[in-house]
Formats: sequence, C-alpha cells, structure tokens
Amino acid sequence: MKSKFVFICAAGHSGSTLLDLLLGSHPEGISVGEITQLPKNIALNSVCSCGRHLSECDFWSHLITDFGNSIDQDLWKSPYSLNLGFIKAGDEIDPQHQTRLRMALRKLTYGAEYARLRWRLPTLPFFHREIKEGAAGKTGLFKFILERTKQQFIVDSSKHYLGALSLFEAAPEETRVIHLVRDGRAVFNSGIGRGLRPSAALSAWARHCRRSARILKGYLPESALLTVHYEDLASRPDDELRRISKFLGIDFRANMLDFAAADSHIANGNRMRFVKSSEIRLDERWRKELTMPMLHYFDRHAGDLNRQLGYAD
Repeated sequence: MKSKFVFICAAGHSGSTLLDLLLGSHPEGISVGEITQLPKNIALNSVCSCGRHLSECDFWSHLITDFGNSIDQDLWKSPYSLNLGFIKAGDEIDPQHQTRLRMALRKLTYGAEYARLRWRLPTLPFFHREIKEGAAGKTGLFKFILERTKQQFIVDSSKHYLGALSLFEAAPEETRVIHLVRDGRAVFNSGIGRGLRPSAALSAWARHCRRSARILKGYLPESALLTVHYEDLASRPDDELRRISKFLGIDFRANMLDFAAADSHIANGNRMRFVKSSEIRLDERWRKELTMPMLHYFDRHAGDLNRQLGYAD
C-alpha cells in the first residue's frame, strides 16, 4: 500500500531538509517541511521556500484561509488555534508564544510521554491528550492539502520521534516513518562551529538518538519504519532514493534528484530550502575540523552510541 503521510525523524543538522526536498520533488508528492511550526510561521508571516511571505505565497495564502474556514477558524488572526504539536523554534522565534512556561510544559509533556513508553507505564491523560491532539490536527491538515493538490503523499520533516509515533498512531495504515541518522561527530562539529560548549553540542543529538531508536523500534512495525544514513543518501542518492521509494510504495523518479527545479513551498526549515542548485555533496568537515581533544571528548561520552548507529571508524 502506498503511504500518504511520510514523517522524517532526525536529530537537528542530520540532513532532514535534503531528504525532505528530494522526496517532495516526486511528481506525486508534496513537502511541507517542519509543519509542526506552521502556526508560528503564520503568526510571523515567514518566508516560504518559493521566496514569498506566506500571505503572498500562491500555495499557502489561499490554503491557510480555506483550511481555517473548514475548521471555523480565522488562522490569520488566531494562528495558534491550529494545534499541530508543541513548537520549539531555534532560529525564527515568536516570543509571544514560545515562552518559558510553554517550553516547560513541552519538556514536562515529552518527558512524561517518553517515560510512559519507555517503561510501559499507565497513560497520564493530560500529557497524552496534548500529543494526541497535535497529531489529529496534522492528519486533518494533511488530508486537506492532499485533496486540494491532488497529490498522493505528503512529507513532514518535523523530526521529533514522539511526533512520528503519534502520527502513526493517528493513521497507522497511511503513515511511514523514515529514521534519518548521521554520524554524531558531524553533528557535534556543527554545534562546536556555532559556538556551543562541547556538552551542549553533544547532548541534544545523543538524547534524540538514544530515545528515538528505543521508541521507534519498540512501537512501530518493520513495515512502517526505515532507517536511512545521511552519508549513504549524500554519497549515493540514486540508490538510496530507490530504496526509500520501494519502502514508501512509490515509483522512483529520476527527477527527484533535481530537487532545486521543483516547485516547493516549505514554510519552516533550515536555509537549504532556498538553494538554487541540486548538487549533493557529502559533508564530512568534521574529519578535518574536530581537534584530537574534541574527538576524545566525543568518544568518551558518545562513542558507544555512535558505533551502535553503525559508525565504527
């Protein structure tokens, strides 16, 4: 069966935008980027990957109005009435919404839900309801977009493993999850390059990898979960896209490799969504940029985890 909802689960700086663009370039698919953050993007009138603000974008301007009407909401006036899950922005932030209180609630909710899943504890209704409502909002929006565009599948690169699981639970027959992993040393190096302390550069990646692997493999059937390594995707995109296409039940199309030529409307994601070139280059700058002390630091704290992900050297 062809999948309708494709969720890319990944730690930050792991290549999710590249995979998102590649899959969204399929003639039967559409990418919506990190759709969890759409309410924030509406509130801030963010710039779409087409180069226009959402209110001027041929795709989003009408869709936001019409979908809002379908749920009896004026989303331009009240964007956060659309619940697509907890929003945690790193770059483009709406300080009126992303408050300390909301971030504390997000952390508490995700922590409680992870503990429930990890140790199979009884459900805590308040926290579980928060996550379930976000997934319900997504499936409603996804169905509306697919019906509007006449496309066969939609790609969500919101990354979080609990978002992946909740979407699957909301629509198990229609959802497929791609778990995209990357050598932790590359992610660590990216954080160091952005000025983070070693502990901060490492912690988010390590926490995501430990939890996502445990939860996804523990709760998703093999037919709904595929692990992809960024290094394979970047060095052999043709082969990996064929493998991914088979998993999704779609035909591989060579034009997917020319993602920059496709008409995309990604409202939230990293700067790669604006690229004008379809060139794919394997980024392994960490091999030259990480100092020996930093490599030893990484190996002490996350070397075993990295080897479990398949990175032996």
